[in-house]
Amino acid sequence: ERLARGCRGKKPTRRFTLVPGLRAEWFDAINTATLDPRLAMRYRLRDQTTLLAAGGVYQQPPRIGLLGIFVFDLSAFGVAMPPERAIHSVMGVEQTLGPMLGLEAYAYYKHMDHLVEISALDFGDGSQQEDLFLVDGTGRSYGLEMMLRLYPTERLFAWIAYSLSKSERKSLTTGNWFPFGYDQTHNLNIVA
Repeated sequence: ERLARGCRGKKPTRRFTLVPGLRAEWFDAINTATLDPRLAMRYRLRDQTTLLAAGGVYQQPPRIGLLGIFVFDLSAFGVAMPPERAIHSVMGVEQTLGPMLGLEAYAYYKHMDHLVEISALDFGDGSQQEDLFLVDGTGRSYGLEMMLRLYPTERLFAWIAYSLSKSERKSLTTGNWFPFGYDQTHNLNIVA
């Protein structure tokens, strides 16, 4: 019970909340344990305005898409790699605009490494290795997101969310960043 109470977050002041976290996980597919620290902070600037910041480490078994299916157990291919890792950071503001309306805006950045990629090696002189190789890749995602929430009745809610984002991978041969295959610069969602 004492541990459960301690995990609910600390309130150093009435307006400030600090929530530390630590996730431990075991991945059978790669015979590896991970420990991921996380931290979230909220500060109520005024009754209608809250500032927030969060960051943390997130890991998962390495995976690769083959024929549209993600494969998590790469040991079947004789590949031994560490878990994919992402370091997340986010800052934002939540604003109440009325009894039924709220607006949220966030900026985020995510650095990723140990990403599994299938790639033909380019030797820089125009020649390429014809065989495909699994390599240790690096990526990043960053952007802005806004969400408008509406609660007109107890049984009805609606929201509109728009994201402006970029998802990139780093070339192993040139060191330059290029758009990731699943990059979606603009994303609009409407739900009721």
